[in-house]
Amino acid sequence: TLLVLGLYLLILWRIIVVAYSSSDRYGYLVCSGIFGMFFTYMLVNFGMLIGIVPVAGIPLPFISYGGSNLVSSLWALGVVQSVYARRIRA
Repeated sequence: TLLVLGLYLLILWRIIVVAYSSSDRYGYLVCSGIFGMFFTYMLVNFGMLIGIVPVAGIPLPFISYGGSNLVSSLWALGVVQSVYARRIRA
C-alpha cells in the first residue's frame, strides 16, 4: 500500500512541478485541474480503504479494472506532458 501511495504522490508532485513551470496561464490551469482530478480520486479511494468514507464506485486511476478510466487517466497525463513540452520550446 505504501508503494502505491508513494507512486501516486510522485505523479501528483510532477504534475504540480509542470504546472508551476508552464509558460502560460492556460497550461497552469489545465495541470491544476488534472491534479485536482487525480487528488480527488486518490483521497476518496484511500478514504474508502481505511473506512472513513463510504464505499463508492469511484475507480483508482491505473489500478482499478475498466477501460474508460484508464483511457481518461492516460489522456490526462498526455496533456500534462504536452504542457511540459510546450514549456521547453518557449
